[in-house]
Amino acid sequence: MAVATTDAASAYAATSSSTTSGPMLVVALYDRLSIDVQVARERIESGDVPGSHNALMHAQRIVRVLLEALQPDMWQGGEVLQRLYNTLLELLIKANLHKDASYLDICEVIIEPLHEAWRQAVPKAMAEAAEAEKKARAGAVA
Repeated sequence: MAVATTDAASAYAATSSSTTSGPMLVVALYDRLSIDVQVARERIESGDVPGSHNALMHAQRIVRVLLEALQPDMWQGGEVLQRLYNTLLELLIKANLHKDASYLDICEVIIEPLHEAWRQAVPKAMAEAAEAEKKARAGAVA
């Protein structure tokens, strides 16, 4: 499963600024980030050190991809999101170093509202883009 997410992360980094698939990939990355944090929590609580390490390292890679793709100067709130991603990365590292699930509580507080916002915004933006394209085509035909 890590291969698919890594592929999605790579695809997002390569296409986010040039295609409409970028936003859908962000949603997929958040989906997997949420799963990784859940799995890490379960593995920490069960004493599975290698399992928690793998889940937390994967979560860190996802946050790094999100950070690398972020253009904080391009929109209002971008710098705040950048700080949230940096905080999230720091917490994931601490959770991994200390094998302490309490850090994941804070991670979830950061991830969940962002995840939900992307899940709601992407379909709306895609519908608006499709409608604008439809209008543009209709105007070109007329």
